[in-house]
Amino acid sequence: PPGPPPRAPPPRPPSRASRPGAPGGGGAGGRAPPPPDAQPEATLIAERMITIADGIAIQALFDPDTWPPERQLAALHDALGRDLRPQTSSR
Repeated sequence: PPGPPPRAPPPRPPSRASRPGAPGGGGAGGRAPPPPDAQPEATLIAERMITIADGIAIQALFDPDTWPPERQLAALHDALGRDLRPQTSSR
């Protein structure tokens, strides 16, 4: 009998080059990086939002029993409900 079917390679995480505005990247789908006058704070907030969503997705991928869709949504709403702006020191 033939052996088991070959395993697919594990998915590769998206590179920073695939994200619009990421340093060193042109953006996904041929999109150009943001214009030079784009607000850096907005870029930081977007990167944090992507990081949060990526982290939740990875947890759910590797531990689906303890990360059902309801928990994923609750974690996402909790994280995005917080102030995601960069913290500044008050000197």
